[in-house]
Amino acid sequence: MSDPSAPPGWFGILREDIAGLRAEFSARLDRLVTQDAFAAEQRRVDDKFADLGSDIVTEREARMADAQALRKQIDDVDDKAEAASKAAASRRTWWFRLVVGGIVTAILGTFGTLLALYIQAASHLNGGAP
Repeated sequence: MSDPSAPPGWFGILREDIAGLRAEFSARLDRLVTQDAFAAEQRRVDDKFADLGSDIVTEREARMADAQALRKQIDDVDDKAEAASKAAASRRTWWFRLVVGGIVTAILGTFGTLLALYIQAASHLNGGAP
């Protein structure tokens, strides 16, 4: 199979070059990704992004629920503070009315007593019967 007219060195060099090309071509083919492998990787990446998106939505909903629960707690505390404030104002009004009513009653009672004494004294002075 060898050409007797070809110099032996050339044939060896050509053979080595062809063997090197075959090895390089085989290495490239080994690294080549098939369409099936690429499609499978694409699905895996798409699924991963879908999972991440779902996780983000779940996290967002959980944070919104926490924020709503916190808002409700704040509203409850505000309602309790408002009710306590109204109760305190009602107590203050009650005590004010009690004190003022007592003072007014005392003044009117004293005035009434003084008026009765004045009328009695005036009737004695005018010669009237008691």
